[in-house]
Amino acid sequence: MGETRRSHKKTRTGCTQCKRRRVKCDEGKPSCANCTKNKIQCSLDFLTPMTSSSRSLIIASSTSSYSPSLTPELSPSTFSPQTNELLHHYSTTLYLSLADNRTPRVWKVGMLQMGLEYPFLLSGIQAVSALHLASLLPNRKDEFYSLALSRESAALPSFRATLINPKPETIDAIFAFAGSIVYYVMASPEHFAGEKIDRCRIPTKNDDHPHWFQTMRGLMGLLMNHWNELLKGQFHDLLDSLPPGSDLAIDPPEDEHFGKLEGLFPNSTDDRKVEICREALKELRDTSAFSNESSGIRSIKSSIHMWAGRVSQEYMELVYERDPRALVILAHFCVLLKRNNHHWYSKGLGTGMLDNVRHALGEEWQPWIQWALDQPVSETEVEIIDT
Repeated sequence: MGETRRSHKKTRTGCTQCKRRRVKCDEGKPSCANCTKNKIQCSLDFLTPMTSSSRSLIIASSTSSYSPSLTPELSPSTFSPQTNELLHHYSTTLYLSLADNRTPRVWKVGMLQMGLEYPFLLSGIQAVSALHLASLLPNRKDEFYSLALSRESAALPSFRATLINPKPETIDAIFAFAGSIVYYVMASPEHFAGEKIDRCRIPTKNDDHPHWFQTMRGLMGLLMNHWNELLKGQFHDLLDSLPPGSDLAIDPPEDEHFGKLEGLFPNSTDDRKVEICREALKELRDTSAFSNESSGIRSIKSSIHMWAGRVSQEYMELVYERDPRALVILAHFCVLLKRNNHHWYSKGLGTGMLDNVRHALGEEWQPWIQWALDQPVSETEVEIIDT
């Protein structure tokens, strides 16, 4: 494999373009003022995922295969013992696995406050809580799986109705529920709702069941389309930039290997597929670089969401077609999933999807993904400090 090395230097905050020109950067998003004025691509833009205005519709359509088997209460005025158990578990245990050290209050207090105002969110919280409890209490897993399915199904009609006509006062709850859908689909067991579903499968164009990768794309579409409103609301701390003066390590150990992947692409070609894959690889290099931060928007978890949201629909079409170069890049995305394996909802996703990619590619392409196969799986929990 030929190597094309792209240099990275350790820098301080501010976009790459302003650093090169040695001018002060205001760090505005999705693009700083200088880049906007000069009409050039700003490196800060990748913090706000690139997407079409219709991307958020994936959130609604990707969950349409679920049908209510039960009809739980959607009003907080009459909580059942089951509801109390699920909400208690969320507020004492589950929120810690979803938060980071910068945002525990958003997940512990903010989510529940919004849920009391928007019952579809309260039901979504219960659905994820039920799946988490099923992973902790296997002797009650069937009970919790049933609760998860009924809570999620009951929430969807109200959520879809709200999503069709989002307003500034509803966007926080919409975004929160869309995020809960991602966790719900990622954590759903192989045998769920009477069907066998491989959660580690490679995305397909006409999937009969929700795929977590597509729900991530929908979530990031919401983020792109409503960035300014969300920045003023409950998720301000999650979306805000790092404090000025923070050092950002943008030369991760894996970048040297990513440079070698440029050998996938001929130096001179007009092949549109090559350009699509090259851009997807660039996005993966960028998001992987920022995944080395331990918390906030630059955590591994956020980097997974960002790459899923930023890759183009053209790249997704190549994945659907099982284009080998597109699958090689997807295999390297699985390394981020392997590093996120310590989260209960991500268990086995990285190794499972990587194995499916390996089988789809065949032996001929295995040298290109051997590095990804060799990367370790994270089993280390990150301690969240709730202050």
